[in-house]
Amino acid sequence: TVDLAMPIVGKVPRDYQIQGLGLTERYLIQEGNRRLLVKEPTGTGKTLQSKMIALSNPIRHHLGVADGERMRILFLANKHRLNRQALAEYDDVSDSVELMVHSAFSEIPQHIIERG
Repeated sequence: TVDLAMPIVGKVPRDYQIQGLGLTERYLIQEGNRRLLVKEPTGTGKTLQSKMIALSNPIRHHLGVADGERMRILFLANKHRLNRQALAEYDDVSDSVELMVHSAFSEIPQHIIERG
């Protein structure tokens, strides 16, 4: 599990983000799902919450992400500014997460689809 007592990149998760992580762990692990879409209102900290999910050891283990392997995340946003913010947010965990940003208004390239 992500150590929520310690700030993640200088940010302390909000209570509902921590609860969301717990719900996500249950959705994926207990219910046996393997994919997830995070959709929340503007300003709720989806990027930080998605980072918490990507760093969760129980989730990584359930999805078969081996120690030292990077989890692949497709980050869709309707503004390039949001994609740039996501790249900056994930920059310090690039050894643990492969972040692919993409505009919500264009097709996902076939090579990304083929890689799963």
